Amino acid sequence: MTVLLVRLGGEEDPVRRMQMLNDVARIDPEQARLVLLGVLQADLSPDVRSHVARIFAWRGTSDDVLALSGQLRKEPVAQVRREILSAIDLIGGEASDETLLSLLGDSDVRIREGAATALSHREDPDLSWALASVAAGDDPAAAQAAKLALAGMRAPQGTAVLLADLYRARSDEDLVSAVQAVSRALDPSARASAVPVLASLLNSTETTMAVREEIILAMGKMPDEDAHRLLHSYLQVEPDVSLRRRGAYEL
Repeated sequence: MTVLLVRLGGEEDPVRRMQMLNDVARIDPEQARLVLLGVLQADLSPDVRSHVARIFAWRGTSDDVLALSGQLRKEPVAQVRREILSAIDLIGGEASDETLLSLLGDSDVRIREGAATALSHREDPDLSWALASVAAGDDPAAAQAAKLALAGMRAPQGTAVLLADLYRARSDEDLVSAVQAVSRALDPSARASAVPVLASLLNSTETTMAVREEIILAMGKMPDEDAHRLLHSYLQVEPDVSLRRRGAYEL
């Protein structure tokens, strides 16, 4: 092992370094943890750092999550950040969930969305309550990411948050955001409850063209017969030709 580490320190070829790191992880998993974290922090090659993150996804434990989270926040390369995020997700457990929740407020939209997607696959009821709390918080970026996660969960808390958001929205920006979130909901009851609200918004003279377009796209993509029926009916009276064509295409 010592000889291998010495060779690793002097190896200039990134591909060879990755091969050696595989050997390190296989020969002595316990010592490998410290070596891999050091490489993740210091190696100049993004490919090598991404490879290390994938090793953690394969061999990591809950004890590694905190260190990975700290490195994720310092990592300058987006691809490496996504690989570290994937490792945290695949390791799983309470520490992973807490880290993913904290990443909903990350400055990088790809990390926020990645964390939201990872959380949406969880089935823990307590986690859906935590997401609902973030969705109702003061950080707009984190709130939007939390709603994205809730849309992917089959949880009553998620349905309640998405529908409340749709009813509460006032500005065009808030309405578009709420429409997008509820249209992606996996829970059929959430979509079914939203369809009459969306139809009402379409028929309102106060709804702007930008919002109408978003609703038309959303209802067209929903896998629900009622949404398609109401959208088809509305398109007969939509005054804008381009929106009628877009809606017909979505149907």
